[in-house]
Amino acid sequence: MRPLSSIATSCGYTVITSGITFCEITGDGRWHVFSRECLHYVKHSPYSVRDHVTVIIRDPLGHRELHDIGKMGERIGKLPMAGVDYEGRPECRIRGVRKAGGRYIAQVSSGGAHVYLGCFTDMMSAGLARDEYVLSHGLHTPLNFPHMAEVKKEEMEMAVTE
Repeated sequence: MRPLSSIATSCGYTVITSGITFCEITGDGRWHVFSRECLHYVKHSPYSVRDHVTVIIRDPLGHRELHDIGKMGERIGKLPMAGVDYEGRPECRIRGVRKAGGRYIAQVSSGGAHVYLGCFTDMMSAGLARDEYVLSHGLHTPLNFPHMAEVKKEEMEMAVTE
């Protein structure tokens, strides 16, 4: 029988941490397939899995959701955000994004000057816009979504070959 981490990976998730009866995952996977496989894992596991496995799903902003999947069904709960300090404030937000009213402003510092990139309805869009600017202008600053560099590189290679 495959371990939980292998099941999660095959369903399209990235595994953050795992053990015999728990797994913390992130990404856009196939949840219905994964939950069915977890139930099969509980019922047929050679390990000492009693009646359920615990799965924690983390989104890119650090929000976490708890799923206990077992013989009695599935229970869902919320967990505190990942990377939160003792006062309950997020330690790090998306770089180059700040909230202004109900919208999010994206900007980047380049050569000591701030470059305004626009106003967005959600934090993720603003962070992606900042990363795209950083990649397209070849700036050497950390990205919010490091996988964007790989995607952008693949797009450029495909454009060159066409």
